[in-house]
Amino acid sequence: MEYSNANFVLLGLVAEQVTGEGIADIIDERIVSPLGLTETSYPSDNALPEPRMNGYTLPAVVHPVGGTSNTWVDATEWSPSSAGAAGAMISDVDDMLVWGRALATGQGLLTEDAQVQRLRSFGSSDLAPGEFYGEAIVCQGGWIGHSGNIPGYNTLLRYDPESQTTIVVMGTGLSGSSTPPREFVTEAFAAALAEAAGTVFVPPVVPDEAQFQALVPEL
Repeated sequence: MEYSNANFVLLGLVAEQVTGEGIADIIDERIVSPLGLTETSYPSDNALPEPRMNGYTLPAVVHPVGGTSNTWVDATEWSPSSAGAAGAMISDVDDMLVWGRALATGQGLLTEDAQVQRLRSFGSSDLAPGEFYGEAIVCQGGWIGHSGNIPGYNTLLRYDPESQTTIVVMGTGLSGSSTPPREFVTEAFAAALAEAAGTVFVPPVVPDEAQFQALVPEL
């Protein structure tokens, strides 16, 4: 298994060819509308509805050695279209809580056979100790879901079938920025929320090389 956003972009194009519909309409008809996700959409432009959380990122610097700038840039109105079917969507916390349960259980969307196939797929790949990747879902210490990011935004979504608890953490920034990187920060918040809910979510140990960075972002 090789994790690939590009393959999901291609899958979206295949879905459009097979159905004769645009990917936004496909997602709305088969997922968003059946689940009643009123604040979730596949946007056609870069306008985010109010209220919104501003997203900040560190842009790439164009020079011979590459790298990133040390000045945060407001990416709130950057077009998410580059993510395509791999993640060019917008939502809010309430909708994400509903989506988290559906993503993990398949309820309201999938047949029982399809859900069994998804759960069995976890045995095909391990990302890290106690963390497995299946058919577009992650199982991390028993919590099922997925994380995602585009420039300016990072989101973690997990569902615990045993306690029927859904956790959503949304943050600004670039995935690999800050100290430690954003993905570790969102998982630490998830662990705190799980503990408050009377459950356990164990975040990964931050590796030594991620404990510090030479670049200190400026506003």
